[in-house]
Amino acid sequence: MTGLETVRNHHLAAARARADEVLRDAHVQAQQIASKSSADAAALIENAKKEGEEAAALDTSREWTAARRWARGIILAAQQGVYRDLHAAAAAAVHADPRYPVLLERLADEARRRLGPGADVDVDFSGDAGVRATRKDRHIAWSLDSIVADSIERLGPEIEELWR
Repeated sequence: MTGLETVRNHHLAAARARADEVLRDAHVQAQQIASKSSADAAALIENAKKEGEEAAALDTSREWTAARRWARGIILAAQQGVYRDLHAAAAAAVHADPRYPVLLERLADEARRRLGPGADVDVDFSGDAGVRATRKDRHIAWSLDSIVADSIERLGPEIEELWR
């Protein structure tokens, strides 16, 4: 073997060694990149699942809140209807009661007593206007509706039993 072949073989062996070294480093780097990519993908999937579960819980919470509001609206509307029916029935019963004119006369007397002499008092026996009285800048109005509403309000907790 000549000197040139020896140099050539030496450089060729060095190039092969360097190529093997580069190839080993490339394999190591590829393994590291693959491992990191796999870990990153697992973390992304876990975060996506967690965010999906949180979003689903939030949507469910909103749906439950909306359903509760809707149900509460139905209950309140039903209660309001029952209250209106009670008010109308009570007003009709008071108006039909033979003692209603006596009640209106007592209210008229009370208005005169409160406003003093010279009060202008108007009593509506046939309608639901009730008693209206004025004297100077003072005014009293007791209608059938206000009398019934006050009476129902005074029942207080007893009215609550209608909802149970």
